[in-house]
Amino acid sequence: MKNKIKTIWLVILFFFSIATTYGQNTNYLNPNSAFYANRMIFGSTMVLPSQSTDSVEIFLFYKLQINNFLFTNIGDEYISKYTIELSLADSDGVVKVSKVISDSFKLSNPLTPKDPVQFRTNYIELHALKANYTAQIRVIDNSTKNSDKSSFPLNFSNLKNEPNSFTNIVFLENKGNYATPIILNNNLNFSSNPIDLYIFIFNDNYNDLHYDIIKKYNNPKAIDPWGEFQKHSGKLETQPFNKPTIDLIDNSIHIQFPIEASLPTAGEENNGKMARIIYQNNIFSPGDYILKIYNSKGDTSQSTFKVYWEDEPISLLNVTYALNISKLFFNEKEMDKIENGDYGEQYKNLIDAWKQFDPTSQTPFNEVMNEFYRRVDYAYNNFSTFSEKNGANTDKGRIYILYGPPDKTEQKFKNGKLYETWVYTTLIKEFTFETIESGVFKIVNIRE
Repeated sequence: MKNKIKTIWLVILFFFSIATTYGQNTNYLNPNSAFYANRMIFGSTMVLPSQSTDSVEIFLFYKLQINNFLFTNIGDEYISKYTIELSLADSDGVVKVSKVISDSFKLSNPLTPKDPVQFRTNYIELHALKANYTAQIRVIDNSTKNSDKSSFPLNFSNLKNEPNSFTNIVFLENKGNYATPIILNNNLNFSSNPIDLYIFIFNDNYNDLHYDIIKKYNNPKAIDPWGEFQKHSGKLETQPFNKPTIDLIDNSIHIQFPIEASLPTAGEENNGKMARIIYQNNIFSPGDYILKIYNSKGDTSQSTFKVYWEDEPISLLNVTYALNISKLFFNEKEMDKIENGDYGEQYKNLIDAWKQFDPTSQTPFNEVMNEFYRRVDYAYNNFSTFSEKNGANTDKGRIYILYGPPDKTEQKFKNGKLYETWVYTTLIKEFTFETIESGVFKIVNIRE
């Protein structure tokens, strides 16, 4: 990490003398502020042309957050039963398609509040008349009767002087020889991974289509901490549509489009085209976006979507706390620059300060920054003590934040005290902690 590695040791010595400005028992990282807090289900849709021009095939992908379900111990397993209710309602609110599914989760070990978020994914295939719908998917925990739902519009949009029809954008993460759906209620996630935007065109009148993607700023004076998004434009290249293969493999939905689309056989109707916008890296930062599709005549159709940082570290949601904990990494001069300005400016300054360590500088997502504050979250919750609720303030927590989990740990008793050594093989470092009271460890030795 450039010259920063050379200063890590000085930083370590420095942080042990930092006088924190926070009270020990204040809860700064509220888990209820996390994106997935209290959510049980998310969905996304892919509406495809069918052999009949008046109907469509609808794939509804969904993921269930199993941490928010109640599990019961039955024999050697932990089981949670649930019910899914799906409906498609037309523009008048009349339900045209409905389906109920009962299923269960099975785990070999119970989940605890400190376990990371876990999901189960699946999909449902439906056939419906070509029309605008509102899709709703609801899940019910059969034990607690707790429920959650997601709803999103399935609308067809047309260019003014042409009968072409488009549905919602389908966001897929490109895995090479297959793709997986991004399941965020027809929105996009914040990452640096390769993504594809699919647009399905429900007839074959022309190829003269272009697109613009712009970021929408509801408050023109607001500061975008990720920098101003540059409009992305291009020609919408289309190809004949052929239905993809969709499989559920190891809790992951695999979508494969044929390399070459087959032409309709005698008696079959041409069932439309599809367009694909490819991004080798996700260039979209959190916020609201507009996709405009237009032709040479100036006819325009547009749709909107959001980009969510779904797994944003909780420690970044509290900027004051994030600035304080960042003193473990940045020196005093750097922190003076970061802390200059109001709340919004400080957050942008913090993101800018991390850019020099970003391994994927061509994208706004910064893996190094994300990893640092993920470690902060982990340390906060897993190294807390009775006297220090903020585990990131403990000696173990600080070492974990800077270096991550040790390659191995060693424990031994000496003179009635427990000593624990963290060994970092690759870094050639060892940190030894001594218990000074129950559950409280103080660093007593550092070897390099």
